[in-house]
Amino acid sequence: MEGKAVASMRVFSGLYDYQVWVVLFEDGSRWVRMGCYFKSLEEWAKIGIRKSNLREFPDDGSDHSENRVAAFEFAEKAVLRMKLEA
Repeated sequence: MEGKAVASMRVFSGLYDYQVWVVLFEDGSRWVRMGCYFKSLEEWAKIGIRKSNLREFPDDGSDHSENRVAAFEFAEKAVLRMKLEA
């Protein structure tokens, strides 16, 4: 990610315990930061939000865990709506 130019970025707070960032880079790659985890959408798809931080957010159906899942789903939709300007 180092040296990549940012085309668009949004930061959300209050969705769950940590800030959520969505970033569209000028190369077209889309990234989501959930707390300290900053990954491309492709990386998130491989690991899945529910399995990405089991120590702090166990996949147990609790409000604590489900709020994180909902925050990620919001972020994923937000970053997919971002457009590169011509």
